[in-house]
Amino acid sequence: MKKGISPLIAYILLIGMTVAMSVTVSIYLKNQAQSINFNSKEIEVYCADVAMDAELVCKNNENVLGFNLTNRGYYSISNLTISSKISGITKTLDLNSGEYQWNIYTDNSLGDSDNEAISPKEKALLLIALDLTDLTPANPIEITITPSITIDDKGAVCNEKVFKLSISNNNINGLDSCPQ
Repeated sequence: MKKGISPLIAYILLIGMTVAMSVTVSIYLKNQAQSINFNSKEIEVYCADVAMDAELVCKNNENVLGFNLTNRGYYSISNLTISSKISGITKTLDLNSGEYQWNIYTDNSLGDSDNEAISPKEKALLLIALDLTDLTPANPIEITITPSITIDDKGAVCNEKVFKLSISNNNINGLDSCPQ
């Protein structure tokens, strides 16, 4: 009878140590989970979920081009930086400077909201005045559009999400007029 008590005590001790270790680990993990601060995430990490398409759709006068921009990402695009390069000269435009017009529209209806963020799944018509006098088939304009996002009053330029367009005379001939 004495031989049966020893394995029983061993099982009780084993179960007791397992329960004690489980409680200790669960308390530690609970404290760690409660101390996670999601706001400490670097803003540049959000740029991985930014996606944008641009398409040349219209032309006004001799130097205003219109682009349809589509936000395919998960965050609102709060600003665009546009660089145009022609004949080796690069010019950079910042849309939040107020110098350029861009309108938000959805369902093909033009809105009156100038210089607002482009929400996810939303489209924007971007009208840019560019000097097209040196534009030839052999000398196209290289346009680079870089989106920026703002989350919790922190802004980030998403340099890895640039969109590049090459525009030549062949691209702009026959385009419709842009809305005013």
